[in-house]
Amino acid sequence: MVLYETTIWSCIFMTLLGMLVAYSGVVSNIGQYPMGKGDAYSFLSTGPLCRYAADLLPMFKLIALDEHRAKLRLDEQVSALAL
Repeated sequence: MVLYETTIWSCIFMTLLGMLVAYSGVVSNIGQYPMGKGDAYSFLSTGPLCRYAADLLPMFKLIALDEHRAKLRLDEQVSALAL
């Protein structure tokens, strides 16, 4: 929990935007330290950190695994009124 809170405050003070993925496994967690074990691994999710909001979507498209890109429908327009 301390690492998560540290990341949030670092982003606030450095004006960074982050996007956490709701589903574990969309972005590979290989190479993270420390690696989660057991149930903790299902809570790990990786997402992009960017300086500008316009960079979040292209960066997420780059780091998402191929088998999940089509299911995420990242190129579809969303109307805020329809939510």
